[in-house]
Amino acid sequence: MAAAVALALAILSASAAEPGHEAPTGAAYGPFGVVGRVSVETSIPRAPLGRLVNSGLAETRDGAWLRWRPIWRRGQVVGVEGIERLTREQAVGPGWAPRAPLSMPARPPGETGCRLIATAATVRGRLGAWNCRSAPGTLLGGPGPDGRVVVQARLDRRYQAMSAETTLHGGASRVILASYDPGARRFDWLELSLAP
Repeated sequence: MAAAVALALAILSASAAEPGHEAPTGAAYGPFGVVGRVSVETSIPRAPLGRLVNSGLAETRDGAWLRWRPIWRRGQVVGVEGIERLTREQAVGPGWAPRAPLSMPARPPGETGCRLIATAATVRGRLGAWNCRSAPGTLLGGPGPDGRVVVQARLDRRYQAMSAETTLHGGASRVILASYDPGARRFDWLELSLAP
């Protein structure tokens, strides 16, 4: 299995931005810092992602589970390795239940054809991720004082799932977005940081 995984993976592109560097073309990251951005070719998943549990575990829309390991170099993610399919029992064990989605407005103002793909709690409050017909990539934002969505970042590609974790030191949030395109056999992974 490990040999098959090694053969199935071919790094297509990987970029990791250092603080102060500009975002990749077509993206506006707002208050988020880019920790790592990776695309790999793999045939291990068989369906798009449905839910991202953490930075290395996701459920696919066909009910299977995927696990992988981010590759870190000098504090930045430069790739992923070890993508494997798992059963629910192998991935999360019996009794596990996903967190209930956080309440979020239906769509960002001025956008059309939107679908809320995920919500997460961050150090700055609730965060939502939308894919809209009117935007070329995923939009990240949260409710403003008036209850309407304030868009904080416009990404340059569409992601299918998102999760957030609080770091142990510094109190920042790690926001991870991922997607899998079965036709192109491409797994995309993006990690952002959000300071308090």
